[in-house]
Parts: sequence; structure tokens; C-alpha cells
Amino acid sequence: MAIFFVLMVVPAYAGTMEEHRTIDTTHPRARLIIGSDGLADNIKLIKARVAPIGRFMRGQISVQNLTDLRLVLEAKFDWVDDEGFLVGDGGIWERFTLGPRGMKALKSLGKSRNAAKVQVTVRYPGDTLINSPQD
Repeated sequence: MAIFFVLMVVPAYAGTMEEHRTIDTTHPRARLIIGSDGLADNIKLIKARVAPIGRFMRGQISVQNLTDLRLVLEAKFDWVDDEGFLVGDGGIWERFTLGPRGMKALKSLGKSRNAAKVQVTVRYPGDTLINSPQD
């Protein structure tokens, strides 16, 4: 009896690139993602740019608040190589505030010469320590 093994190759982005949250893939080197339910109506991610600076890549995106409320958000830049694999350990969540109808430019530098493309995720804060009950 012969046993067959099937190997499925999944792109490196598959776990973090949920299509229903991807809002902009028009830039060939940038993918912009809204990472929280309900946030898509409140912000707009615009002006994605990726360009070389010396031997490294630099990325920038602007986030615009579409509401009359102050929003506290987090953003993360993940850099990948030309084949779509994560470079390094990935980005860290950085918190920022947008005033009503305000706009903010977020920037990142690829930390490796292999960094070729960027994935930017913006979400509501997900810090579990903020809302956890104290013992």
C-alpha cells in the first residue's frame, strides 16, 4: 500500500493577510491592512510610499481620521523580502493618537538589506494588560 504525502506551500503573508481586512494593495511594494472590526469606517489609509534610502528600504503611510472623535490607534510595520517571507522578527505595535479629522504620517525603515516590501496594519489598541482585572 502506497502512502502519499501532500505538501501545501502557503505564502508567508497568509496568516496575517486576511483579504477582508486588506484595503489597499495598489502599491507594488506596500500592503495596507485595517486590523480591527469597525475601524474601516473611521479611518482612511493613504499615500503609501516605499523607496530606497542607501542600502535599506523606507516606508511611509498616512492615516486620516474620518470622525469627529479623538482616536487612539496602533500601527505595525512588517517588512518582507521579494518572495514574501518576513524579514526579522516583525514589527512592534506603536500607539498613536489622531485628533478629529486629523492626519498623521507613519514611517518605518527596513532593518535588513533583504527588506523589499512592507505590510502596514492599523488597529484599535490590543494591549491585554490595559483592560485586565488586577489580582
